[in-house]
Amino acid sequence: MSGPRTGSPNPDLVVEHVVPLPAFTGTEPCHNRPTEFFHDTYRQDQPEVRAALWECRHCPLAPVCLVWALANPALAREGIWGATTPRQRKALRTQVTARVGAARVDDTYRAAYATAVTKLQGQ
Repeated sequence: MSGPRTGSPNPDLVVEHVVPLPAFTGTEPCHNRPTEFFHDTYRQDQPEVRAALWECRHCPLAPVCLVWALANPALAREGIWGATTPRQRKALRTQVTARVGAARVDDTYRAAYATAVTKLQGQ
């Protein structure tokens, strides 16, 4: 995915959304400086990757964003989302599937998203 995070990741990619894209306020670092969150590689020893992960980790939307990225792998194939790299998200998806079973993954993401949104609204 390239370009700013505007709520319309890729209009040519048709997928069923398990959870909606987080409601960005426009003040998030990834929204204002999207190129800093998309790299050729995502090694955590790279200063630019560490910086993006740090900024993302301190964003109030990070938990909601992470669940969205886990639930929508086709849309979050690249980039730092929810303070994770593509490789970390792949590992997390595998862990979730192993824990709850493939049939319950979508419901698990929906529940996690609802919890994260509720916590965000309570801040």
